[in-house]
Amino acid sequence: MTNNSIVDFSPKNFLSDNSDSESFREHHIGSSSHIPPPPPTTRFVIMKVPSGCDIIESIFDVARRNQTSLAIQSVFGTVASVTLRKTANVVPAIVAYGPFNILSLTGCYFYDNQYTLFSEATPPPSFFFGIHFSTSHGRVFGGNVGGRVIAYKEVILTILTFKNLEILKYVPEGEESEDEKNYNKNCNEDPINFNDNGDDLSTFNSSN
Repeated sequence: MTNNSIVDFSPKNFLSDNSDSESFREHHIGSSSHIPPPPPTTRFVIMKVPSGCDIIESIFDVARRNQTSLAIQSVFGTVASVTLRKTANVVPAIVAYGPFNILSLTGCYFYDNQYTLFSEATPPPSFFFGIHFSTSHGRVFGGNVGGRVIAYKEVILTILTFKNLEILKYVPEGEESEDEKNYNKNCNEDPINFNDNGDDLSTFNSSN
């Protein structure tokens, strides 16, 4: 089981129970009657994943129990194993066995695809996570998470949860040139797989 501590940074927590706070509420809403503030849509979660537990499943558990989307802010700890996936779906996932020090774990999970998609914005995948980690010899590896990430010792994550998400498309000033459009098209159709030319992950079991 994970140990989750939710810190609510909504404005109501910064108001003390005194006359000044009551006066602030009255002037803010324009009425002397007390109206409770709306529940916060964004929360900051500190999650502790015990040794032997799956970090990714623990992240999903936070989203399912609270019915909320989330984004990983930071992570600290060591992992026993990491499952990575190649860009091509036909290539089987790679399991690297540690222990490893986690350097970063980034990504988002959109609960039940609950979001508002503005004009021309691209629907995101329901979830995506990337990880970088190092061996005891200082070798650094990374890639897309393709399965379980097992905690070796306790792993601490900070997670931002949110609801009523709005997804917009940002377009810089000025239109793209044809060369830029063709370049972006080629990059999307033929992405670079940085894992293909890296170190052989199969050596983790023997040379780590």
